[in-house]
Amino acid sequence: MISPLTSENIRGSLRAINNFDGQNPEKKEFVLGIDEISSINVTNLDFLKGLEVEIKIPPLVQNYRGAFAVFFYQKILPKPNFSVKSYFGTRIKYFVIPVKNRIYIQIPFSSELLTQLPSDTLTLNRILSLSELPLFIVIQPVMKGIPEKVSNSRFSVSIKSLLKEKGVLALNVHYPAGFNTRSFSIVIDGKKIAYPENEYVMPVGMHKLQILSSVLNEKNISFGIETGKRKTLNIELTPLTSQIRISGPEKTIIYLDGKKIIDFSGKSFPIEPGEHSIIYKIGDYSLTKKFTILKGKTYDISLFLDILIQEN
Repeated sequence: MISPLTSENIRGSLRAINNFDGQNPEKKEFVLGIDEISSINVTNLDFLKGLEVEIKIPPLVQNYRGAFAVFFYQKILPKPNFSVKSYFGTRIKYFVIPVKNRIYIQIPFSSELLTQLPSDTLTLNRILSLSELPLFIVIQPVMKGIPEKVSNSRFSVSIKSLLKEKGVLALNVHYPAGFNTRSFSIVIDGKKIAYPENEYVMPVGMHKLQILSSVLNEKNISFGIETGKRKTLNIELTPLTSQIRISGPEKTIIYLDGKKIIDFSGKSFPIEPGEHSIIYKIGDYSLTKKFTILKGKTYDISLFLDILIQEN
């Protein structure tokens, strides 16, 4: 009986050093012989559910049921290096190689992976942490009397990352001098969020962001989050101002609050909230109108002339 969690000396040639960033879809492929070593390391677990190891089993090995096993070791010392032939590590699990063309073994870094295990897949059946890395994978014989031609078999191995259905939003809101983060609130998908934060982990898909304020112009933005990706939004806020657009026929003279308007082509310009008056003059004809400007609103002012026909 082979006991798990036993610290032991691991001897063999290191054939592959597999480093995963844990944030992008990655797949490593290599060939492993009997008593040869492959190492696995991960630098970040933000988006990583786990890793899946696929081992293709040579036909000669399939003829020797129960003769070989795949061993997993953790907390390896010294640091994996192609020039080092002897290591120490703690065995965490092993799997006897069955009579199949290939086997799949999952290495969980999140509880999600333990609840989503396919029926034809093996698992280490425990959640690993970064402190337990690096891992070693070693294929070793577990019975004697194996012919040399079988012991010389080569296994094609691939390891791929399994990512969570999540990504990250990095949000940068820039506001004018004289304002601060209390000048506005941020709502994502109908829920108010704290700001500022370094980043926001979010489900994959489309989302809606709103910036609400009584003193700054509000924003409504749709954005998408991709698996394992970081989405950056840079948002520029501007003070809440009222705007006015004035238009009129040629040769019209227009006064706004007693000041002659030179450009009345319909271009907008800011105006203070409150009571105002406007005068249109065309020849000897003059029309005066008082109006009220509300904060943050935009107004269009134009002259409307009509021909009145009455029946006597």
